[in-house]
Amino acid sequence: MLGENGGGGGLKLKAAAAAGVLFSLAAMACLVYATPSLDDFSLENPYWNGLSWLRDLGVVEASHGYEALTEPGLNPMGVVVLIIGPDKPYSLEEASTLRAFMEKGGLLVLMDDFGSGNTLLQALGVEARFNGAVLRDPLFKDRDSRLAKAVEFKVSQYTRNLTALQLNHATYIDVDGGFKGLAYTSPFSYVDLNGNGARDEGESYGPFPVVAEASYGLGGLILVSDSSLFINSMRTRESNLLFFQNLVEGRVILLDAYHWKPSALSEMRERTRQALDSMKGLEVRIAFIVLAFLASFKVRVNLKGFMGLRFEDEVLEVSRLHPEWDLEALRRLKELRDRVEG
Repeated sequence: MLGENGGGGGLKLKAAAAAGVLFSLAAMACLVYATPSLDDFSLENPYWNGLSWLRDLGVVEASHGYEALTEPGLNPMGVVVLIIGPDKPYSLEEASTLRAFMEKGGLLVLMDDFGSGNTLLQALGVEARFNGAVLRDPLFKDRDSRLAKAVEFKVSQYTRNLTALQLNHATYIDVDGGFKGLAYTSPFSYVDLNGNGARDEGESYGPFPVVAEASYGLGGLILVSDSSLFINSMRTRESNLLFFQNLVEGRVILLDAYHWKPSALSEMRERTRQALDSMKGLEVRIAFIVLAFLASFKVRVNLKGFMGLRFEDEVLEVSRLHPEWDLEALRRLKELRDRVEG
């Protein structure tokens, strides 16, 4: 009896441990699924660095490239493609798709500072570049000189009624090859080449162009040297929101999410979502329930086998606990239960 009880206790511990692991995995999956994205510029990120406010505008997220731009019924003149802070470089094929889109009247807005935006400009064959040097302004700024402001604007449909743009660790644009500067920092701004927070010899004074425009076929290309201009914490600063409205006015917004590198948490969320989505079908849900029942039944049978509770032993155990019950009736009930479970 001692050996049997010890074996049964050990099995119970194993079963409890297995159940604990399964519960922990399920809880972790639910936590990962429910946790909002923390990725920069993500539509699912409600925090300061996300773009969750764009979801209410019906933004179309391009998560797998630019296939949507090649659809037969698409009118490029009614579409604006937003590329914000790209992490991945652009291929010649992607540039060719975007070039054809602009030539047919589409508007491409490329917002970058220290990312991979220059690879797209190179692939498009244009000469303008994001410089990569950090802009500072000790006078026209927010709390820090790296939060400089654009305060000078050229006449354009995209700069209507703008008074200032609040930048956030921006660079500037080397305007060349047909590009026209639309927004500039103040004459007090400078480039901090060595990052020491002060203007040294050889670090130029402004004004510097931070928004530039060029015609491209029937469409156009807009460059903005700050990828943070429209994030949740920046969109209501100065004229930032008005600038966004001027850019997208009357157009369907296609947001490039393909050239962002997702974090490990986002990858786990996506895999969890795919797993849950695969269980939406009725057949899959039924199969899952059946498998769960079979697994439960197998555990129950194994428990009985380890504890030595064979058919007769189990009936005798119940009879010992309840001597007033009819032993033969208990045997018949046990047989009936086993047939139902089988």
